Amino acid sequence: MVPEPITILGCMFGPAYDLTTLACGGTVSARPGRGWLSRSRSRVSQLITKADHAPKACEPEREVAALWVAEAPAGDGGALPPNGEAPAVSCAEAIASEPSTPPPGGGDREAPTPLARVRTQPNRRILVSSNCQAGGIAAALRTIFPEDDVAAMPMPDPQDNDAIAHLAQQLAFSDIWVSHVDHGYLLNVPEVAANVVGKQIVKIPHISFDAFHPDLCYVRQASCGEIVVPHYNSRIIVWAYRNGIDPNDVAGLFDEDVFDKLGYFNRWDESVRHLRWIFEMCELDFSRFFLRIKRLGNFMYSTNHPRAQVIVDLAKLVSLQMGAPESIIDVEIDIVDALAHLDIWPVYPQIGDRLGVASSFRWKRNNLMYNASEFIDNSYNEFHLQGIAPDDLKIVESFIDDLTLDRVLGERIEQDR
Repeated sequence: MVPEPITILGCMFGPAYDLTTLACGGTVSARPGRGWLSRSRSRVSQLITKADHAPKACEPEREVAALWVAEAPAGDGGALPPNGEAPAVSCAEAIASEPSTPPPGGGDREAPTPLARVRTQPNRRILVSSNCQAGGIAAALRTIFPEDDVAAMPMPDPQDNDAIAHLAQQLAFSDIWVSHVDHGYLLNVPEVAANVVGKQIVKIPHISFDAFHPDLCYVRQASCGEIVVPHYNSRIIVWAYRNGIDPNDVAGLFDEDVFDKLGYFNRWDESVRHLRWIFEMCELDFSRFFLRIKRLGNFMYSTNHPRAQVIVDLAKLVSLQMGAPESIIDVEIDIVDALAHLDIWPVYPQIGDRLGVASSFRWKRNNLMYNASEFIDNSYNEFHLQGIAPDDLKIVESFIDDLTLDRVLGERIEQDR
């Protein structure tokens, strides 16, 4: 009996925090007699418990080990059903066949080429290690290389010796390591270095692009260093909370003049430059990739969660380094759009007008939808419920310094009084 692939909903950002977390939408694949990951089913129960205590910096925070147990309705495009809960997908079919729906505001796409089997050396073992995008990349590669074993697992935290040891063990049974570009620290580990000698290493980028969502930020508690949950927060709301602004006065800060002075309209070129740089580090053709994904319109659900088609197009480029023919670029490949089931940040109308994409002030957080006033109240309530003092919040890696936020938002508050 062929063991059923196990799909775990969870993700991480930057250097991964624990191998307990399979990348969003990723699977632990197992085939009879394979051995390299055939014991993963029994290990998952151990990993789930450990995952609940691992530090995380990417939504969803407590759902990192939740199994999807029901099939998602086809063609819903990621929309929420009437009960406000995200549709689930089955463990067995999560990676197999659900087509992704093009996002609103996207351009036309060329007619796809039917999928043909890519013949390479049979039964290679391919391990994909990255962040929350690894599962989608593995799913696409599994479709491109149906005769190979393809599995996804997260990049281990540099301090997690057990996770690093587990990765080294899996690499010992792998022929190709498709790895996040920032894997250098792992090659300094003797066990890892020894198990990749003579094997192909394919570097992949992390897709990060903030031009659609420049207000989204991560926030840390200064007193303990922990990332605040929920992990996706608004710079404007965080500033307002830190400065004791009444929630009823915050919605007025979400306007064109404020966005302009904060530089929200100027993020496109910088986002493209950064993504190009990462692709060049991985020796991937950025121009070819970016031309395709621009046709989608808004190709990001958040600053670090791309739509499924973006992940598929990345996997196609990666597959060229692993023996796929050039024709694979035009082949239609559908994977489950796992990141659509997580939190989604809206493109604000003033930004959407400039970028020519669909927009709204509608946030999806923890499977619920919020308008602007509701989202402001929810954010304040989350901070209060966790006992976070206003002066204990610090925005992580912001392209806007605190002085600029104080000047722009402070002046606007004074004008509205």
